[in-house]
Amino acid sequence: MKISSITSPESMEITNLLGFPIDMVETDKRTKIIRIQDYDLSFVANRLRRKKILSEHKIDSAIIEFKRFITMIVLGHAKMSVPCREVDEVWHAFILYTKEYEQFCTEINGTFIHHCPHDSKFATSYIESDRNTELAYQQYFGKPVLTFTSNLRGCSSGGDGGGDGGICQCDNACSPLQ
Repeated sequence: MKISSITSPESMEITNLLGFPIDMVETDKRTKIIRIQDYDLSFVANRLRRKKILSEHKIDSAIIEFKRFITMIVLGHAKMSVPCREVDEVWHAFILYTKEYEQFCTEINGTFIHHCPHDSKFATSYIESDRNTELAYQQYFGKPVLTFTSNLRGCSSGGDGGGDGGICQCDNACSPLQ
């Protein structure tokens, strides 16, 4: 997946492929959002493709949704659930590239973003983390436009594709440890 670069975080006319209203945040956060958007995750997409973890038609959308999720974390939203299984699979694949993942986290967040399964002793309740994710997503991105289908339960990030309106409550749901 090739994402075009953006020239200046100061510009109010930034074309943001994540659909983020970039003019809502101060310049230092704009820079972080631009870094998230522009970060090349082609090696993660290749792994997802090679291992047949996600179907070809879902990979690009899942990577965009993963970047949206990370954007919400960088903007200070805590105790959130991963929106769907497909986003969680992107995160799992990315974490396997430990050096790249650590560098990405440090560059865009200043610190490591831990992955926390819901059965971890550090986990937040499903209800709280799911609601936090839903509210943050709606604040920045509006109603989710992409639909994902989970093999575990009907996961959707919106639209008419079923699911629960955007938040995955699968048995393996995960969240960032904040």
